Amino acid sequence: MGFSILQETGRPVEIRDEGVTLIGNVESIDFTGDGISGTIIGSDITENVPQGGHTIKDDGGALTQRANLNFIGMTVADNAGTNSTTLS
Repeated sequence: MGFSILQETGRPVEIRDEGVTLIGNVESIDFTGDGISGTIIGSDITENVPQGGHTIKDDGGALTQRANLNFIGMTVADNAGTNSTTLS
């Protein structure tokens, strides 16, 4: 009696970045890091990767987020207790 080894094969998976194809076929994908979440709609998966950054506040009020900070004439200190950076 003979036997066969069958390997299941699927269709190619296309990897996109903001809708632009990066590669047409991969074996696996592993998303790592804090805050990454996925949504399955039909046979499509969308991965949400949150942007980094911090909310900068002035007397408790949030300011517009920018790519850079420049502290001039300020004392800057890390405050681990409140998980913040303190300027004075």
